[in-house]
Amino acid sequence: MSSEAFAVGGEDGGRGRLVVELSSRAGDGSPRKPGAPAAEATAEDLFLEAELFSGVVRGAASSCGFGHVTLTARATTPHPDFARIFEAAGVAGLTTDLALDGEQFEAFWPAVAPRRETLTRVTFRLGGADAESHDGLCGAGSFNRLVRAFTRCRAAGLPFGFDFEAATDSLPRLEQVALFAARLGAAGLVVRHAPAPGEETDGRVADEVAALARVLRMPVVLAPCCTDAGCRGGLETTGRLIGRIDSRGRLSLPLPPSCVGAGAAGGHSADLAAEEFAAAFERLRGLAGARAGRAASPAGPAGAGRGRGY
Repeated sequence: MSSEAFAVGGEDGGRGRLVVELSSRAGDGSPRKPGAPAAEATAEDLFLEAELFSGVVRGAASSCGFGHVTLTARATTPHPDFARIFEAAGVAGLTTDLALDGEQFEAFWPAVAPRRETLTRVTFRLGGADAESHDGLCGAGSFNRLVRAFTRCRAAGLPFGFDFEAATDSLPRLEQVALFAARLGAAGLVVRHAPAPGEETDGRVADEVAALARVLRMPVVLAPCCTDAGCRGGLETTGRLIGRIDSRGRLSLPLPPSCVGAGAAGGHSADLAAEEFAAAFERLRGLAGARAGRAASPAGPAGAGRGRGY
């Protein structure tokens, strides 16, 4: 599998991809700690409505050229209607990949197994290459759950990979994590760089990723460390058609690279409970295209300040 194919969930013939956040915690803009005790689950856990998802994937596949969906989960407890959601994606003709922790995967497996042919890959969040380092970040016992999960993948012949956040102080562990993934036969490793507030991007991370990619027989992909809903490694760097849907059913599109740093952060979103997917997607794509044009105009980003803009 190529590095680009790994970054976006598998070979897909270049069709568009949706990144869907199945669950989140109200009032928390950052991912929950994997392995958090189930007792913490409260009414704060937000779940995407299965009926809404079914309508979205039908419209995305039939009208907009989407062929794949990445499902993420950030709430403490598994989505109660995951089986219905996973089936709906397959019925609509979409392939799927999952980005989860080991605990969530174990809960979802009974729904996945009967439709295994539609699942391209599972990406597990990884805190370290051993129980001590992983559990220290992800909760006691989470490493054992992770091992059970990827062992199940291997037994089923299901490709799996890992997602590791490499801050400056965790850079020494990156090589250990990459070797751990390679020894297990992982399909690849997504490395997220998360510089501390006020710090510049550390070029050493990119250099180490490039070196590991040359040495190891698996893709090692550098990706931004995102805290917004459903942002997965490599999606914004491939030039493919991407849409994101959060657990409240709001669609947003990633900004073109030309807009980054041009005062264009924030973007627009559409409430899919009130607007059909095809119409919302075309409207947002038009706004994103106009914004990219403004950023690339001779007047540049400064010229955008003369009007209300987007």
